[in-house]
Amino acid sequence: MIYEWKNDYFRQIARYGDRADERFRRSDRCLIEGHRGVKALLPENTIPSFEKAVALGVDALETDVNMTKDGVPVLCHDRTVDRTTDASGVIRQFTLEELQSFDAGCRFGGGEYAGKGYQIPTLEEFCEWMTAHRDILLNVEIKDYGLDNIDRTMAMLGAFDLLGNCVFACFDASVIHYLYENYGVKTQGFLAGSMKGFRPGLKGTYAELYAVGVERKYFTPECVEWLHDLEIEPWVWCCDDEETVRSAIAMGAKEMTCNDPRPAVSVIKGD
Repeated sequence: MIYEWKNDYFRQIARYGDRADERFRRSDRCLIEGHRGVKALLPENTIPSFEKAVALGVDALETDVNMTKDGVPVLCHDRTVDRTTDASGVIRQFTLEELQSFDAGCRFGGGEYAGKGYQIPTLEEFCEWMTAHRDILLNVEIKDYGLDNIDRTMAMLGAFDLLGNCVFACFDASVIHYLYENYGVKTQGFLAGSMKGFRPGLKGTYAELYAVGVERKYFTPECVEWLHDLEIEPWVWCCDDEETVRSAIAMGAKEMTCNDPRPAVSVIKGD
């Protein structure tokens, strides 16, 4: 496995800001992002879920990175395994071998996916899968705020030459600042009230953001105009029916996160 890195080297190759900017702005339409793959249709943050999202026609995938006891970045939304597996406990308490022995399909769909081989994937496994899907953009949310997790995540994506596909999200403003200052990558935050340690002012958190993800109930024309004034991309979550998709597009959404991307694909790309 690829866990050998030198921070100075990876911080040099990680400065893909312009490249990511070009790729996320390349379309004259709203981009469609699969939330944890297709979390409405398959067990979230699993390789089959990502595969299904790509097959349905998304432009980007959103995923979440935590870290195991033995220092391996893995894809899981929660810091615990309770909600999505047949086990209980904090991810940092388990080795990778222990974590991947858990059933990541058993909690989904009334149990019909139990025992079907669904696992929490490593970031490396995901990156290997992504080498066949380099046209897909990535929204990588940092869930474990430890610097070891952040640096190893950046190193792994860099090793697979995927940093140019990425925007990095976090609800912690200190993580956004660390990514912005040390790696020069594009970052996505949230509205100030949702972020831990948000720093106001001209040189505060908003100055370090490429995009802001706005929950759909707060996504308004006024919000979009305000973000445009700040030169921040207006992104919205989650749009899972045609009415919500059309409304978000009409208000100026540049990217929408979808639990079920089929309505968005139908409206934006056509049947």
